[in-house]
Amino acid sequence: MTTQMASKPITSDKPTIESKKKELRHRVEAKRKELEARLEELKTDTSAKKDQAIAATKQKLGELEQLVSDGWDQMREGTLDRLNSWLGSCDSCS
Repeated sequence: MTTQMASKPITSDKPTIESKKKELRHRVEAKRKELEARLEELKTDTSAKKDQAIAATKQKLGELEQLVSDGWDQMREGTLDRLNSWLGSCDSCS
């Protein structure tokens, strides 16, 4: 009697560049929306540090635009690493 086992495709637990890109894109877009909301909030702020906070938020959004300027489909691993670093630097800016 021969038992036939269903063959499973061999998959790696290591994430592919496409899966990393997709996950990173979600995180980046969430941070972008957070920064844009913060910018709108700051525009109505009456505190003395408002202008400084607006400038810092605009700078972060500008950095992001530069990093993603080639589009997500053209993005290479080095740019993905820079985006991860950008996200880390944004932890204190929201």
